[in-house]
Amino acid sequence: MLIWKDAATVITGTGFEEIWTDDGPPETDSLWNETDGRFYRVVELDQ
Repeated sequence: MLIWKDAATVITGTGFEEIWTDDGPPETDSLWNETDGRFYRVVELDQ
């Protein structure tokens, strides 16, 4: 993957399972089912 886009959504870890739903625009360019594939990268931010 050469180009990644940042989503404005920040998820704060709780120690339990978290769910992020890809609802498409404006966070992502298209809905998840309108593409051949979708990749997500999780980045841990410094506190």
